[in-house]
Amino acid sequence: MDDTRPTKRIGFFEYLRRSFSIWDLLRPSPTDDPDDIRNEYHKTDIFFRRLQLVIFVLINSYACHNPQPIPTGLAHFIDLSPICLPDSKRALDPWILFFGFLYSFDILTHLSSGFLLVWLVSANTVNNSSGAVYHGNQLAGLLFLTDFVGRTLFLIESYLLGDFRKKNRKESLIINWMTQVVAGAYVVCSLTKMIMSNGEWLSNSKFLPMGLLAINERATLTYGVESSPFTSVLARFLLQNPFMGQLFFAPGFLFEFFFPICLWNRFTRLIGGVMLYSMHVMITYFMRLEFGSFKMALLAFFVDVPFWIRFFLDLRKKSRRYSSEKNRKDEEKESEEDQKMEQERKSQADNIISSSAISRLYKLADRIPLKTMILIIVLCLLLKEAYPFTNYPMFGNPVSRSSYYKIVDRNEQPIAPVVDYFTWTLAKMGKFYQSFCKTKHQKKWFRERRRQIDCGNRTMTEMIELRFKPSFASKSKNLLPLKLIHVEYFYQTNSSLAKQETVVGYYPNSAYSRESIVNKL
Repeated sequence: MDDTRPTKRIGFFEYLRRSFSIWDLLRPSPTDDPDDIRNEYHKTDIFFRRLQLVIFVLINSYACHNPQPIPTGLAHFIDLSPICLPDSKRALDPWILFFGFLYSFDILTHLSSGFLLVWLVSANTVNNSSGAVYHGNQLAGLLFLTDFVGRTLFLIESYLLGDFRKKNRKESLIINWMTQVVAGAYVVCSLTKMIMSNGEWLSNSKFLPMGLLAINERATLTYGVESSPFTSVLARFLLQNPFMGQLFFAPGFLFEFFFPICLWNRFTRLIGGVMLYSMHVMITYFMRLEFGSFKMALLAFFVDVPFWIRFFLDLRKKSRRYSSEKNRKDEEKESEEDQKMEQERKSQADNIISSSAISRLYKLADRIPLKTMILIIVLCLLLKEAYPFTNYPMFGNPVSRSSYYKIVDRNEQPIAPVVDYFTWTLAKMGKFYQSFCKTKHQKKWFRERRRQIDCGNRTMTEMIELRFKPSFASKSKNLLPLKLIHVEYFYQTNSSLAKQETVVGYYPNSAYSRESIVNKL
């Protein structure tokens, strides 16, 4: 006789206590096995990630600049600057929105993904060819490249081997690949630091507080907002206590290097995502550097709020059904049937794949753990700055000198806030200066005064003639002539902190004929 008498109803938290233990949260979730049910994502998760990628496209390619004086990536082979002309952008904007809508709602997804990838790579190749590297753009490009390549591989697989994977499984596997790309980007950051510093980054991190002072001064001139007094006090304290400086910055490096551990399962992704997101918040507060694209990627692929909301809602439903013995038996029976079906589907897939030698190699590659992350790491380290690939050389080799660039007017007063007068920030201007000099003069640019002035004059011409806003044009008569100043912090022989300002460029270029150096102790 079937016993359907209800048992005593239990609460949600009691159900959690009976059903889960800490070991359940630590069980592995294989990220590369497409036939593992634990890897399947809900259609809501898939929709939100597609929407996330469309936002990436809109954010990371809207500021498309026409000139490309320092080519990178595809710009070495083809002139992509015409797509950033005003008429071209007006013609392309409706298509970008149209294909973004199709992609978000899973309509002609492969075609939409291809169009958005071509636009993103083209626009950001031009952006990065202007001399300033936008690392958020690099990550967005890698994610869309992974999405398109994944869909192409599944299309080829369907043609050669038959469509034996469910659509939701394909989408879930693509998401897992993109999650590995995000983790790989952080590993590349940490490896680049070690390569550029000859393995001494952790010991050299004691010099990073000097960068705090320079970066905050640069941000104040750029945005016109004073930095927190606490930042200056902290930087000077860390400089006076080098070991404390190493303790302050070293955890960030370790988070980046060991971040792939968080790919173990969804719970570890949540923990790792929250930790790295918190690190970016601290970087924004102390160093006034915004890594918005990285934050968005962490929220989408690691924190994954929609999944956890649905997870707890499902648990609550199950806790209500748990009160009936019959319901429990039905659940166990359904679970056994699902597992049996999964085994049959997996067996059929294995039989299809094992039909040829090439297919067996494909099967082997399909089971290698973290293969996408490893591939991205290798490509980024080999190709370096070739959009969408990058080795992320941010704070790659902390040294005992830290610097930034600023512009002063005829009265020796800094042009501030810079964003009111130019479309570039001082950080982007400084990157252009260094990129142009290293491209033109290789490694000797910083040793010769004449080459410094040559690069500075070129930077000033780029900044003032191509990156100005109407507000600067209306006031230029009262500001010209201008100087480009290199501001540098360094240690003197008595270990005291010194600040040096050196003129490295002029506008108009013939306005000055002699070097000017001012030392401030």
